[in-house]
Amino acid sequence: MRGPSLTSEADRRKSVIGTLFVGLVGVVPLSGSLPADQILLKNGHRLEGRVEIAEEGRLRVLIDEGQSVVVDPAQIMQRIPGEAPLDVLERRLERSPRDDRERYIELGHWAEEAGMRRAARRVWREVLRLDPHHAGARNRLGFALHRNRWVRREELAAQGLKLFRGTWMTEAEIEAQRSEEGVAELEALLADAGHDNRFVREGAMLRILEISDPALLPALRARLTDLDPLRRMLAGRALGNYPFDTVGADLYRVFLAESRTEVRSGWAATLRAMGDRRVAGWLARDLSDPGDDPTRRRSLLTLAEACPARAAIPPLIDWISDPSWGPPASRLLATLLGVHEKSESEWRLWWTEFGGRLEVDLGSGWVQ
Repeated sequence: MRGPSLTSEADRRKSVIGTLFVGLVGVVPLSGSLPADQILLKNGHRLEGRVEIAEEGRLRVLIDEGQSVVVDPAQIMQRIPGEAPLDVLERRLERSPRDDRERYIELGHWAEEAGMRRAARRVWREVLRLDPHHAGARNRLGFALHRNRWVRREELAAQGLKLFRGTWMTEAEIEAQRSEEGVAELEALLADAGHDNRFVREGAMLRILEISDPALLPALRARLTDLDPLRRMLAGRALGNYPFDTVGADLYRVFLAESRTEVRSGWAATLRAMGDRRVAGWLARDLSDPGDDPTRRRSLLTLAEACPARAAIPPLIDWISDPSWGPPASRLLATLLGVHEKSESEWRLWWTEFGGRLEVDLGSGWVQ
C-alpha cells in the first residue's frame, strides 16, 4: 500500500500564503509580481507599494525606487488591494508632455507626499532639465545658492562653510553676524531698561545681567562711558560674568572716575563678587596715594567699604588726619573693624597697640 505523499517545505509555505490571501482578497498568484497592496501589519504599521514574492515565502513590498521591506505573512493582519504609488507615478509620467514644467513640479510634490523621496528626485531632475534655476528642485537635489551660483552642499561643507540664517558662511563670518545681532539685541535691552512699564524694565535688566557672550564684550566695554547712568551701571554689572583677567582692570579704572553714587555702588559690588585678590592690592595702592580728585576719593571709600581689605587699614588711619576726609575715614574704619567710632588719637593709639594682630583678628570675610 502506497504511503501518503510528502510535501516539501517550500510547497507548504506557498500553500499557507495562498490560503491567507485567498481569505483576504481572493485568489493570488504565488510567483512573480502580485497586485499592489496596502499591507496592514499586526504592529499597527502600514506598508503601501508593489508586492512581490521574496525568498522563503515572504513578501517584498517595494515602497520607493531601490527601497523595499520584506515581511513574513504571519506579521500581516490585512491586505487591501490597490495600485502601487510607484506604478501610479510611472503612469502619470508617461502621460505627461516632456516640456510641461508645471506638471513635473506637481508630480515631484506628489511623490514626496507619497513618501517616495528617491523617485521624487528623478522627477525633480526633469524639472531642472526644463528650468535649471528652479530653487525648489535645486534644493531637493542637494544644491545651494552661493555667491550667485548653484553649488552642491557637500562641496560647500568641504570648503569649511556652514549654513547660517539661510546663507553659507565661514566661521569668522558667522561670528561677525552673531556679534552684530547680539549688539542689536543688547541695544534693545538697554533701551527697555528705561521703559515706563515695570515688567518690561525688570525683564530687560535681568537679561542684561545674565549676558556672558564673548562677542558682546566690546559693546559692554563701550557702554561703561555711556551718558546714561543706568546703562553704565548695567554694563558694568554684566561685565562681572566675564573672566577677571579680561575685564577687571577696565572696570576698576572706570570705577575710580565714576561720579554717580548708585553706579559706583553697583560696580563695587561687582568687583567684590568677582573675588580676585588683585582688587585688594589696587585698593591699598590707591588709598595710599588717593590724589586730590574728590570723585576718585569717594570711589576708593565706596570700594573699601564694599570690599574690605586688611591692606586698606593703614591708609585709612592716615586719612583720619585729613581735615576733609577724617570723619568719613573714621566711620569707614569703625565699620570695617566692627568697633565703635573713635577719635583720631584713639585710632592711632589703637593702631599702635593692635595693628600687628590684624591678620589674626579680622576673620575670614576680608580680602587678603
